[in-house]
Amino acid sequence: MRLRGELARLRSLWRPIKIRNYLLTTNEPALHIGCGELNSPGWFNVDKFNANADTYLDASRRFPFKDDSFSLIFTEHVIEHLEIDRIQQFLSEILRVLRPGGICRITCPSLELYARYYVENDRDFFQNVMQGIERKRRKRPEQTWIVRTNGSAFMTGVVKTFYGHRWMYDFETLEACLKAVGFRNTIQRAFQESESTRLANMDNPDRAFETLYVEASK
Repeated sequence: MRLRGELARLRSLWRPIKIRNYLLTTNEPALHIGCGELNSPGWFNVDKFNANADTYLDASRRFPFKDDSFSLIFTEHVIEHLEIDRIQQFLSEILRVLRPGGICRITCPSLELYARYYVENDRDFFQNVMQGIERKRRKRPEQTWIVRTNGSAFMTGVVKTFYGHRWMYDFETLEACLKAVGFRNTIQRAFQESESTRLANMDNPDRAFETLYVEASK
């Protein structure tokens, strides 16, 4: 991971050229923050660790884009990894680089879903969580040994040392934060539900069972 991160950082040397060329060649510029291995066609894909992204971006820092650069912004399961003292800046930067009337779509694990299904003892929901843990179980059996129940599966979404998550969000919290930095018309969406087909098509079906979908406009 460290080597990949350094390779991604080196690509930032060509970042101004990449940004300029992209913005000059698209009518509806769209930013994909934290793309991972998914380089979506037509989007400007940025990531801190993936050297194959269009360019390097540390989402916890000021974005290297001018004000009002993008019509659409999509970020999937990124915000929960950011230190909580960086959230205000992260959301403010999304607002800054979004064009007036533009839409951002933020997705993350849903605190409401985890809490509801824990109280309801929904074994099907937590079986899906457990399936996602199997790869990690093979690599770190000592860490995952304790994950045997619905409650322990719930905690994998919360504790920093498991997936690197710093926080869990429900709609009420994320909406309040978005409005506090200046967004308007925040709305909770369903999987692949959006007034923008481009945004809707970005949702990962493998994460739908656990995900909170929120859109906000500038």
